[in-house]
Amino acid sequence: MVSVEFVVDSMGRPDVRRVRIVASDDPAFCAATRDAIARTRYFAAEVRGRKVAQLVEQSFIFRITR
Repeated sequence: MVSVEFVVDSMGRPDVRRVRIVASDDPAFCAATRDAIARTRYFAAEVRGRKVAQLVEQSFIFRITR
């Protein structure tokens, strides 16, 4: 599991330069998490009908299957 904080801009794109690892079960998963965030798009937050940047905390859970 990797828990991260990052900012989603007003266009719904994550700012990958500002990804902060909050917790991680294994450091090997941190790079995979950063790559996943870079490929993801979000709905931008809105305040009074205007799209704004928003700090997000999200957890990524990894499962190894055979």
